[in-house]
Amino acid sequence: MKIFTAKPLDKSKYILGEGPVFDPRYGRLSWVDIKDGRLYTADLVYSNSKTGSKIDSGLKCEDMADSGKGKATEKEAELESLLCMDNIESVSFGQMVGAALPLAGTDGFIVAATDGLYLWSGKSGIKPYLDLRDIYEPYQRSNDAKADPMGRMFFGSMVYDGLHEDSGNLYRLDNYHSTAKENTLLYKKSGTSSGNTLHHKVLGIAQENTKLSNGMAWNKTADKFYFSDSSEHAVFVYDYDKETGEISGRKKLFEIFDLVPDGMCIDEEDNLWVAVWGGSRVECRSGENGEKLAEIKVAAGNVTSCCFAGESLDKLIITTSGEGQEGEYDGCIFVCDVGVRGVKPDYVKGIE
Repeated sequence: MKIFTAKPLDKSKYILGEGPVFDPRYGRLSWVDIKDGRLYTADLVYSNSKTGSKIDSGLKCEDMADSGKGKATEKEAELESLLCMDNIESVSFGQMVGAALPLAGTDGFIVAATDGLYLWSGKSGIKPYLDLRDIYEPYQRSNDAKADPMGRMFFGSMVYDGLHEDSGNLYRLDNYHSTAKENTLLYKKSGTSSGNTLHHKVLGIAQENTKLSNGMAWNKTADKFYFSDSSEHAVFVYDYDKETGEISGRKKLFEIFDLVPDGMCIDEEDNLWVAVWGGSRVECRSGENGEKLAEIKVAAGNVTSCCFAGESLDKLIITTSGEGQEGEYDGCIFVCDVGVRGVKPDYVKGIE
């Protein structure tokens, strides 16, 4: 089994850093601080490892999408450079924010917050999109989210008041397909509910009765869906119908009995990289049988999520939580070169 060690990407600390997404269209990393209610964005750039000066490599992700050979790879090696963040900006939503996903065709985001979904872009600011107060219990909020290969938005709910037992659902927002099963729908196409004018939004439940909805991923053929239910201490695998967005045939892929599987991402070999809350690590697990293939040591107690980033998508960005922790790097963002490439993110489609 391979063992890696992550390095801090930046010295800034976050209360509950989560949901990292690298958008190769803009070389932009985004993440949220759930407890602080903020969405962060930053440019990912390279700095010279000897001088610390910024480097414009002139490379794009698509330049690095070959077998690892060629001009772009040689040039990157010559830079002797390290990944770093520049132009860090943030926006406050005034409430806890579970996740933010980039939109197709724009540089904006759809944001899963405590009471609903919001749109945000630097040009237009924050706009309400879908009120979820009549869907969630008063003690629930949105948590992790991902876009599927067809552009649907999957997002989960969870209990956040510390008083009620864990509960929630995994939801699916489909803005332009119309084949979702009627018995899974909460809001139907062109319907209304509690003042929500839905237009072409279709909101349904993908998985009922989750406990603590967290990481999600799809394999390269989009016929498998992976889902981390943290309070079940397990990652599950489903059959996935990309035409309808329906999931079925739930099976437990693997368990982490003593700790908590949190956010995750998938690499080009269809293996999962899963953050382990309380474990100071990220685990790489086989997407076929759940076998543990590698481990990344992280100098923070509570590791929350990860995504692939960089010009060749071979750097793993790792978020952590600093809440209640006293370590030097608890709450920092980390980076690790894991020797395998990830896949480009999917974007939420159909947002006007």
